[in-house]
Amino acid sequence: MNSMMKARVLTVVMLLLGILMVVGSTMSIFSTSVFPFDGLAGTDASVAGVAFGVGIAVASFNPERHVTWVRAAILYAGLVIVYRVIFGLFWGTWGQPAPLVLAIIFGLALIFLYPRRSELMPSAGMMSDSPVKSVPAH
Repeated sequence: MNSMMKARVLTVVMLLLGILMVVGSTMSIFSTSVFPFDGLAGTDASVAGVAFGVGIAVASFNPERHVTWVRAAILYAGLVIVYRVIFGLFWGTWGQPAPLVLAIIFGLALIFLYPRRSELMPSAGMMSDSPVKSVPAH
């Protein structure tokens, strides 16, 4: 697959993931309004999911410029996999298979489609306290 095609598919994958997160988080508003356990911690998980989904969807139009959103989406996919496997193995509550399957598919797609995979893992230079160099817009 050439680089132009990979870039387009990466955009579609991120946009679709963002849309699914917005839809899923919006659908969970009912359950969190009936059992507002997230509010006990001073948060609203449904709104957080919508905000995260919108961020991923917006970043999908230029993923190379928004590598942090790509990293966050990969982290989300990894956490879903770990969460589902732990709860499935130790508590026997596998739940719906769709989140686990989609997390595997989207996580792998983001990793393999991102053009500069070395940027997906933050380097030591990225963690320094030195001033950030501005990057000119393309």
